[in-house]
Amino acid sequence: MNIYALRGFKVIVTEESIDSGGECYAEVANIHLKVGNTYTIESTTVNNSYTSVKLQEIKTVSFSSMSFLDIDAQSEADDETHPDWVNWNTDEGYENYLKEH
Repeated sequence: MNIYALRGFKVIVTEESIDSGGECYAEVANIHLKVGNTYTIESTTVNNSYTSVKLQEIKTVSFSSMSFLDIDAQSEADDETHPDWVNWNTDEGYENYLKEH
C-alpha cells in the first residue's frame, strides 16, 4: 500500500497481504483483519524500516502497511501533504528526522 496514504484512503486485505511484513505483524493481522474486507486509513506513521497503519474501523491496534493493498491510487500531490513525506523525500527533512530520533 501507499505508505503516505491520507485519512480516508481505502485499502483491502488479500490472502497474500495478510501474511506479509514478518511473522509478528502477520499474527496481528490474522487476529484482527479479514481477507477481502475493505478498511479506511485513520493515519500512517512512516519510519525508516516500517510503516505503522491505524484504521478507522480498528482504532486500538496498529498494523504493518504490508498487510494491505491500495484500492485506488492516491495522487503524488496528496502524498506530499502527508506529515512524514518531507522526512523521507528531502535532505532537510531527513536531517531533521535524524536529529529528532
